[in-house]
Amino acid sequence: MLASTAALALALSYCATAAGPSGTVLFDGAFDHGLTRWRATNGGPQCANYGTPSKPPRLRGTFSFARVKGVLAGRFELPAARPPTYPLEACELITRRALKLGTTGYYGYMFYVPQGWTTDASQFWGITTAQFHFQNIWAAPIVFELHDDHMTLALETGACRSYLTAAPGCTWRSNADNPNGRPGNLGARYAVPRPMRLGVWHEIVMRVHWAADRSGEIQVWHRVAGTAHWTPTVSLRGYPTIQWDIAKGCCYRTVYDKIGAYRGAGAGPVSVWLADYRIGTSFAAVAAMMP
Repeated sequence: MLASTAALALALSYCATAAGPSGTVLFDGAFDHGLTRWRATNGGPQCANYGTPSKPPRLRGTFSFARVKGVLAGRFELPAARPPTYPLEACELITRRALKLGTTGYYGYMFYVPQGWTTDASQFWGITTAQFHFQNIWAAPIVFELHDDHMTLALETGACRSYLTAAPGCTWRSNADNPNGRPGNLGARYAVPRPMRLGVWHEIVMRVHWAADRSGEIQVWHRVAGTAHWTPTVSLRGYPTIQWDIAKGCCYRTVYDKIGAYRGAGAGPVSVWLADYRIGTSFAAVAAMMP
């Protein structure tokens, strides 16, 4: 039985979506055609072995293709860090698109980490594996952060003081792993709650209504690959879902989505496997293309 009215509404919303028209896939970032589709959006890899050099404060990792449990995946590997020159590590794929306020998108992707895996990260946010509508203001408005036993949905939305200011931050925020124990004024949100299984593929579908006002909405569903049931994990309505620089006003015309691995300096190397990143117009369109 669902524990709350909000959860019930989310489940009903899922049923309506899944039963509706199949919809359209707008961006297919699966790796069947290598990185062609990523590069076609003026994006592509930001990794050491694809021509992006390490530059303080970021030490660049490597990207490669791998087949894991029957799924063609991208392996994002971060080396052991070399602080203080490189307090951060990154290897990500990016795709560039126009910001279209008032539209709704469905985002699907899969992640895998083996048994015994740990982030080995020095920062409380673990490993960032996906960033949605990044604009280089303050992190991204919606972020998936992977931890040893869960995945957090972190938020920084609305008017923001940029990372170039003395006190960066956004009007609306959420991070369940904040070390001070206070998740922010949007509460704690988990894309994959504890206890997260290791050694299996996890599938995520997220619905976002992109808005600079209180019409914004975010919903997330999760399942382990091979199972039939999608579990609703996040439901948020009534807040902006994008961010803008308070000194410049709303809103930038171009945004970037990123998947990969981004963490604070770690003492040892770490790998994350991601696959089947897609953007579509319905739940059914995105979910149907997952294994």
